[in-house]
Amino acid sequence: MTNRCEARPDDAVVPALNDLIGSTESMIAALDRGDYDELTMLAGVRQGQVEGLERRRTAPGGSARGGPDVQAAVVRLQERTEELKDRMRERSASIMSAIQALQKRRFYDAGTQRRE
Repeated sequence: MTNRCEARPDDAVVPALNDLIGSTESMIAALDRGDYDELTMLAGVRQGQVEGLERRRTAPGGSARGGPDVQAAVVRLQERTEELKDRMRERSASIMSAIQALQKRRFYDAGTQRRE
């Protein structure tokens, strides 16, 4: 992701980064609720926000990294994104464990029925 904008870097990028942080937090909440339809929709919104940031350009004389506000927002975004990734890994592991438990139970139940 690039932290560049057409005007003053901090003024244009910080609100966009904050929107991206908000979308990431909404994705975490949807994942926690198990609302996969909303999670899918929010993933599309978030991707559009990322693409919008990637298309921005640095103003003449502006820093591509932006000022302290931009850097702080990027750090917050990275933290929230890592939390989202961790939660998705946890949820995936839980789902896989549940699937394996169901498979074992079906195998056990099938074996028990054959013996009867």
